[in-house]
Amino acid sequence: MYDIIIFGGGLSGLTLAHELSKRGFKILIIEKDNELGGMVRSNIEANKIPSEHSWRGYAPFYKNTFQLMKEIPYFDTNVFSNLSVPIEFFLLYDKKKDYTLTINFKDKIILFYLGIIYLLSGDRRNYYYSYNVKNFLKKHLSINGYNFIINFVTGPGYGMNKNEI
Repeated sequence: MYDIIIFGGGLSGLTLAHELSKRGFKILIIEKDNELGGMVRSNIEANKIPSEHSWRGYAPFYKNTFQLMKEIPYFDTNVFSNLSVPIEFFLLYDKKKDYTLTINFKDKIILFYLGIIYLLSGDRRNYYYSYNVKNFLKKHLSINGYNFIINFVTGPGYGMNKNEI
């Protein structure tokens, strides 16, 4: 018998299960996929090289995330100790780097429009993977807006490949 059933074994579900189990609850996680981890899952390839389902970056202010990673065992150490080498990244607005958002009002309207289309689509995942947003953005955004979005999305934002966006 379980005290709590959690639906979804992604980062949120696993974090919740971890925190509740520390408090003595007996937890059952139900996950629709064959593996736990969701968008943050990883595996070790045959050559012992880690492979990520989706690149993720965590800024230094993710203190709770890092603490959780220190608590989760990973072979003879913990998850935190096995993170990749930190990379430098920029926030949308970072006073220390004097790096500011370089999209104009028209760019913001177009990006808002794209976001609404995405949110209102009935099948977001298929839409997301089939839509060539790079060509649309190049055609409709200012040069600065296009470069900012492409560099953010393919860099610190989501870590996507520029050719696949």
